[in-house]
Amino acid sequence: MMIRPEGKSRFWKPAVLVVFLVAGFIAGRTGLVDWEWVFRQSERLAGNWWAPPAVIAAMAVFYLFGLPGSVFIWIAGLLYHPAPATLIITAGGVMGGTGAAIFARKMAGSPEGKPQADPALLSFMARHSDFVTLFAIRAMPFFPHAVINYGAGALGIHLGKFAVASAFGFAAKGFVYALAIHGATEADEIADLLDAAVFYPLLALVVLLVAGRALHRQWIARDGGGE
Repeated sequence: MMIRPEGKSRFWKPAVLVVFLVAGFIAGRTGLVDWEWVFRQSERLAGNWWAPPAVIAAMAVFYLFGLPGSVFIWIAGLLYHPAPATLIITAGGVMGGTGAAIFARKMAGSPEGKPQADPALLSFMARHSDFVTLFAIRAMPFFPHAVINYGAGALGIHLGKFAVASAFGFAAKGFVYALAIHGATEADEIADLLDAAVFYPLLALVVLLVAGRALHRQWIARDGGGE
């Protein structure tokens, strides 16, 4: 009878997640990918019927493996009107994010609803895994999606709740970004948008969500104390 080396798998599986996170960060920060070439090729192929599904699939694969999938938010915003771009962004983000969460759950050995990860590593998500908070951090500008995706899986957050919260977050972020960048024709114009007030609506949404969640908890605590 062969005995499985459970002790070893307990170490190498989390290590795989770390490798994907680091690889994604390096790819996004060191210019390993020529995004200008990606933009040009995407624009050339955008008229084909299969282009939107291809963008969705590529975005999903990037998020699945911890790579900078947010670049496809910009691609969708450049190539399509805000409404279809938002649908593309939401579909790709939810598929990739949920896939990454499932992958992380298998690596971390976390059955749904039974967190097995060290809470010190993902303390915020461990303490705040409700729908509203997941929605808020997904919509927050510059918050690393790989941390959200892999963290949700490692912590055993309910996949249905995670997917729906991700859909709302990607829809909000996708629409704001697509509305801002639609019509930009040069890489310099796209870069300029990063310094514009495009992020203010998303930040305002996040503040409202967090404030609403805090007030709701306070209300529940007050009602509980009065009984």
